[in-house]
Amino acid sequence: MKRRTLLQSLPAVAFLPTATWLASAQEKPAAAPSATPVYELRVYHTYEGKLDDLLRRFREHTVKLFEKHGMKNVAYWTPSDEPLKGKTLVYILAHPSRDAATANWQAFRDDPEWQSVRDKSEANGKLVEKVDSTFLVLTDFSPTLRLAGILVGVVLSLSTDVVLHSIGVFPPWGQSMVGFEGALLLATVYRTVYGVAAGYITARLAPDRAMLHALVGGFAGLVVSVVGAAVTWNKGPAFGPHWYPLALVVLALPSAWAGGKLCVMQLRAHVDG
Repeated sequence: MKRRTLLQSLPAVAFLPTATWLASAQEKPAAAPSATPVYELRVYHTYEGKLDDLLRRFREHTVKLFEKHGMKNVAYWTPSDEPLKGKTLVYILAHPSRDAATANWQAFRDDPEWQSVRDKSEANGKLVEKVDSTFLVLTDFSPTLRLAGILVGVVLSLSTDVVLHSIGVFPPWGQSMVGFEGALLLATVYRTVYGVAAGYITARLAPDRAMLHALVGGFAGLVVSVVGAAVTWNKGPAFGPHWYPLALVVLALPSAWAGGKLCVMQLRAHVDG
């Protein structure tokens, strides 16, 4: 199986768990090129009959040690077609930068815990015959990842709504919101927090102009809020008082900006440190 074929077969959705972790580049990409986030594609070719032992080592030890040393586990695969079937492990790690990858790999190799795990697992012979490593930079046309921030905000808001309706904090769906002003204030607060999180995630996934991408996501939230306010305006007590949709409209862009700013500040702190 060629490397290009292997890359094309990896589903983009597998990268979504990194959304809350991967460090974004700064507002001006040229300011600190060494801080550009990278993915690392690694392919392990095992000795005959050693794949299960290698998978066991990763499952029980290695993935945790990667996280310990600042390397984010994105996803792991085993090929289902020959000639790689039964003797190959493919996985992707995410690193805040290429420099961080180098430092974290060295710390991993020097870790006595890893050395002990490696030696015990190879008591009956080495497991890996060959390792291929390729560093990858996220392109600016990766739509699935870019949508992750917006999706997080929407999913979290709707999920929280459902829970609060089910436990009685909100009235049953379609019933009057009169007398539930406190619950609506709570909804405003958690939607604002989720808006900050969405802006933060969008910025993290945008190595090029992190703040710009966060604000674009915030503008999308603003449009949704305006449409929601227009559709529900004067539609009855089931939709609550007018201040609630207006608050969501007013807070959409500031929430996204706050999330993007937090991401940029963290990146700068990482570079300075």
